[in-house]
Amino acid sequence: MKALILAGLAVPALVTSVHGSFHAHLHDQIARKLDLTAEQKVAAQAVLDAHKPALHAKVAAVIQARADLMQALADPQTTEVQIRTLEAQASTAHLAAELELSQVVKAFAPILTADQQGKARQLVLEARAHVDAFSAAFLAETPAK
Repeated sequence: MKALILAGLAVPALVTSVHGSFHAHLHDQIARKLDLTAEQKVAAQAVLDAHKPALHAKVAAVIQARADLMQALADPQTTEVQIRTLEAQASTAHLAAELELSQVVKAFAPILTADQQGKARQLVLEARAHVDAFSAAFLAETPAK
């Protein structure tokens, strides 16, 4: 199951996080890297279009829940119980978004050939390595106090 999730994760995870012309550019770039056929592109777009409203709603809920938590953390009047409640809400919203993304992955994975699934796994690993490197550089530049 983990291989299936990784195989399908590259396109939907990346394209659901961006909007506008950059969204289309990223979709095209990933389609090229995976060497998708015209039929695969149409099928992948249909999957993304079908899940787009739910994904956007759930991602918006995550963003709002995290913003609420950050605001509460900055307010000295907020109690620990309130912070824990808001963190639980943010965690629940995040899980709901991840579960929706999992549905996209399940629908997307059969579109790919075995070779493309391997390429998709590699794209996911590269994206995660990029995020990890960015995070490490940020932490190196921001000393703990």
